[in-house]
Amino acid sequence: MGISEQMGVNKWQSVMVENSEFSLTAQERADRFRLEALTEITLRVFGILMIAAAFLLWILMSGQSVIEIGVSTGVMVAVLAATGLVIFAYGTRGFRRQMRFDRKRGTLSMTKVNINEQTRVERSIPVERIESMFIHRQAKNAATASLFVRIRGVFSPVCALSGDSDEIEALHRGLCTQMGGTAA
Repeated sequence: MGISEQMGVNKWQSVMVENSEFSLTAQERADRFRLEALTEITLRVFGILMIAAAFLLWILMSGQSVIEIGVSTGVMVAVLAATGLVIFAYGTRGFRRQMRFDRKRGTLSMTKVNINEQTRVERSIPVERIESMFIHRQAKNAATASLFVRIRGVFSPVCALSGDSDEIEALHRGLCTQMGGTAA
């Protein structure tokens, strides 16, 4: 029996789910994040432009001596380049969430996916450290919901995924079953 049948969902609309013998991966669909994709591109371009401006300023000042340039111009070039790198890195981080339950290792990994389907920073949590998983809805009969993970020793819960309420509920049930807990 496939993951869709186990979880009671015929066709996943807001999340993509892949189930294998050793893992369960769920990712928010890209079509729900058009504005975020535009934001990623804008941040990347702005970061590159800042780095290029710093490089151009450095080239223009390279013919002058250190005394003529002054410390403030050198600092400005360094700050401009560093800020451009930070903005570019933030733009490549991504906004869509992805979670992966690895049955073999007993871990739940959460990360963000960018428009190139790449992940940069992954947070891996052993199942023993997971205190609970719960669903948060914005309104009483909201069509969308978010799946949160509460980790032992961490004050605030972490949002693992968001999507259609029925799909998030089914994913929650499936994950709790596979992790050996009960879905509340």
